[in-house]
Amino acid sequence: MNRGTSSSGRARAGACVATYLLLVLAAQSALAGPVPRRSFVTSVEGSGDLSTWPESKGIGGLAGADQVCAFLADSAGLSNPGAFVAWMSDAQSDAWCRVRGLAGRRVDDCNVVGQLPGAGPWSRIDGSPFAAALDSMLFPLNEVYNPPRIAEDGLDLSAHGALQDDPLWIYTGTSESGVLGFNGWSCSNWQADQPGTTVGRASSTGAGWGAAGALTDCEASGRILCLEMGPGGPLELPEATVHPLIFVTSAAGSGNLGTWPLADGLVGRGAADRICQNSAASAGLPFASQFVALLTVKSGASDAESTAPPSADGWYRLDGFRVASNTTDLFDGMLATPVNLTETWEYTHNAWVWTGSDRQGMSRETCSEWTSGAVETSGTVGVSSMSDPEWIARPDDVSCSQFGSLYCLGPPGALFGDGFETGGTEAWTSLGR
Repeated sequence: MNRGTSSSGRARAGACVATYLLLVLAAQSALAGPVPRRSFVTSVEGSGDLSTWPESKGIGGLAGADQVCAFLADSAGLSNPGAFVAWMSDAQSDAWCRVRGLAGRRVDDCNVVGQLPGAGPWSRIDGSPFAAALDSMLFPLNEVYNPPRIAEDGLDLSAHGALQDDPLWIYTGTSESGVLGFNGWSCSNWQADQPGTTVGRASSTGAGWGAAGALTDCEASGRILCLEMGPGGPLELPEATVHPLIFVTSAAGSGNLGTWPLADGLVGRGAADRICQNSAASAGLPFASQFVALLTVKSGASDAESTAPPSADGWYRLDGFRVASNTTDLFDGMLATPVNLTETWEYTHNAWVWTGSDRQGMSRETCSEWTSGAVETSGTVGVSSMSDPEWIARPDDVSCSQFGSLYCLGPPGALFGDGFETGGTEAWTSLGR
């Protein structure tokens, strides 16, 4: 006679199935390996007094900042929301320690005797890589692949920034080395609107994402960069492919481009192109003679867009990250990621770049057609670590006696040309990551 299954038997069977499923999931997780830590910039903003933020629940200081991160991570449905902390420092704790899950100062090894736990690398909420592991992303390496400008809900804040002319300040109180920043200011340990603090910008890489400058007014609106604590797995970095290339020169000089050693005695616009070509050749880039400078001149009404070779395939850095989808996209005011990588594979630190362009790519100030390095003449520069309109034009022009680099554009196929299909690798073996 079939007596069926007892309730206790069903319970045991259910427990076995649950245990089996947990073991399967654990095995799958182990096979998948560790994943990068996550990062986001808060969709909300407020003053330097963290207790005034509704999401902090009245808590001030770094604890209030971490509460904001956890609240927004939870609201967005992110797993383990309590693991997110603010990239912020105060008089007692540096951000460099906090993202390791520790308190204290970097100079004191976060009050740890022995080996410190790791931190990073980090991806953004949209899955794009943000930055390498902790020490690599800070000065002097500045290995930051994309600006952190994605909010906890996946929104790209750059659209808001461009529309509202918002610099997207990030309250950090932290220097480019991950420690308490300018003058030791941190809005009175993030509990008052005085006297000021170090801020980053969500649209920046280099060191500018965390230390773009100082605000003297803690009543100004700023956001918070939230990073998931602890060590993570490797980032999925793009493969270098056959695309038009763009880089910023490792060489720099005054606005008199003819005085640069790489100019080969040429002057003006011709000097700029030759500098790009020689820079590309020295780095082993194929088709080096076809690189041109992204630069405007007033004579002949040459704008920046007209100097760029037509590209329907977009523009890419040497590390494979897409900067713009096409030539038009290059000049629409917002890049996918900054042109912050040189031909020698160095990530730049807020480098000035001679452009002579306004934010629409039209001619502005050009150092007397790039023949003057005099103090009294002026030129327009962009900032290599920026993805907002400042990548091509800072608000203020600078003296032509200052030093700047150049943006260089190459033709399609420049990465794996010159013998690739026939197995000849001599011209491109230097391009490995």
